[in-house]
Amino acid sequence: MAISKPVTGLQNTPSKGISKGGKIALWIFGGLVVGAGVFIFLKARSNSAQATKEANAPDESVMKTAAYQSGTPVTHPSTGQVYTPPATEGFPLNVGMTGDNVKQMQQALMNQFQVKLQYGADGNFGAKTLAALKSIGYSAPVSQSDYNNILAGLYPNIADVVNSSTSTSGGTMTAAQQAAANSLVGLFVPNA
Repeated sequence: MAISKPVTGLQNTPSKGISKGGKIALWIFGGLVVGAGVFIFLKARSNSAQATKEANAPDESVMKTAAYQSGTPVTHPSTGQVYTPPATEGFPLNVGMTGDNVKQMQQALMNQFQVKLQYGADGNFGAKTLAALKSIGYSAPVSQSDYNNILAGLYPNIADVVNSSTSTSGGTMTAAQQAAANSLVGLFVPNA
């Protein structure tokens, strides 16, 4: 009976797996691959949404017609799709409207109230403009009176003091109450 010699050098050797640094590198690489995939998906979805928006927007042949510019819905000559222009000007101002009054109100929101609007004063009354109005205490629709107060830089409660000659109890303001209100307004409204 022959006794075989054990093979030396193989019994207690550590396995040749991936080192700790290699595992970290694989996790980082995997994260980059997943992140790139998410980015590509979101970019494709954004491009698809933009293409849909552009496909539904009227082209120049529709936008240049006198009817469209005057606010009348226009049927596209080749597709038959009806395009209704956005409402412009006039009061009360509301979400979806465009024009100089909206632009001036947006400028006042930014200048008088230091409200940041994502698209600046673009003349389009959208969700961001509505959120800016709500942040200072106004809401839509914006009446002519509220519009004037916004342009003057008056918050709703200050505007009520300026435009009112009665106290909150419904009676006439005393001379002392009027003086106090005037001094309060003078703090917020230049040349008041």
